[in-house]
Amino acid sequence: MDLNTLETRFTEPANWQWQFFDHRKLKVRYGLAIPPSQKPEACVVILPGRTEYAEKYFETAHELLAQNFSVCVIDWPGQGQSQRFAKLFPERGHALAFHDYAAALHVLLKKQIKSNVPLVMLAHSMGANIGLRYLKRYPEIFSCAAFSAPLLGIKQLAFLPFAISIPLLWVLDRVAGNHYAYGEKNWSDEKRDDTWRFSSDPVRCTIHNGWMRCVPALQLGGATYGWVYRAVKSCAILQKPQTAPSIKTPCLMVVAGKETLVDNRAAKTFARRMPNCIFKDIPDSGHEIIMETDEVRSEFFAYFYTLVHENIV
Repeated sequence: MDLNTLETRFTEPANWQWQFFDHRKLKVRYGLAIPPSQKPEACVVILPGRTEYAEKYFETAHELLAQNFSVCVIDWPGQGQSQRFAKLFPERGHALAFHDYAAALHVLLKKQIKSNVPLVMLAHSMGANIGLRYLKRYPEIFSCAAFSAPLLGIKQLAFLPFAISIPLLWVLDRVAGNHYAYGEKNWSDEKRDDTWRFSSDPVRCTIHNGWMRCVPALQLGGATYGWVYRAVKSCAILQKPQTAPSIKTPCLMVVAGKETLVDNRAAKTFARRMPNCIFKDIPDSGHEIIMETDEVRSEFFAYFYTLVHENIV
């Protein structure tokens, strides 16, 4: 991929702005744009997954702007072009506690963009986990929320009950928290050579690595033991029996039929416990539903736009 030859749909939208704010002594980057009408119907706040960055969502931003929505995308602390955690190991995919990510999102919404139109959440994977944590704590902020391949459990660890996995991971976090988890390593082009796990679209599946190759500051390697511990702990918090029923925001939860990374059963169980959630399964999709084929994306966004237009005031 060459940034100079990118298709227009993957390039920075017109009037796109980059901004930064401080959170826990870290510089956090976000990007935003408003539609040509200057009078958006709502602002869609995109919450990316682990290792992702705002540039990856330019195609989606173009489409949302064309639908007369404003768009805002956050780079979570420690990834994208937000400040990394460790100066010596900036590529390692370490993590804050997930409630701290939710706190960073709250700073963005309340002190940075200060939207005077309805807010709509569009969250993927790890972003969905953080988004659900946010909705529980701040139920009045978003008019509705959509979740793509939500991280409510890690598929490879689904066989272990939390009573075993969390103490084990706590020990690993204390002993080697900022070291790569077993099998993980620095970013390379080979990191996602099994792109079928993510997307079957021949072009969109190349975008993730393509941007990282062209902009080295975006590169992020595998997850550390610390990230795994904090992710599993956050999943355990969300899976408490009282959590899902307490989230009353109108929601859409969509899982990928070809999922290999997150636990779809946990997502389905969670959605059924929510009082106002529509659950959908797209059989032909890999993990990155929003980066999938036109057919898959059209199905997802048909559900999404229905949710939005039924819930924005």
